[in-house]
Amino acid sequence: MRKAIIDKPSGEEIGFEKAALEAAFKRVYRPAEFQNKPVAVWVSYEVKFDLDKE
Repeated sequence: MRKAIIDKPSGEEIGFEKAALEAAFKRVYRPAEFQNKPVAVWVSYEVKFDLDKE
């Protein structure tokens, strides 16, 4: 992965954005391919936090 951004910030200053970026960089991605060669693409996904779990 080259870059990760927060598309819709939570608006809170309690670490959600930092945790979401850390999770994005830890995730393993398989490259997209075109004619059997890897190509750069943007991927967008939602990160949900469950604050009820201990």
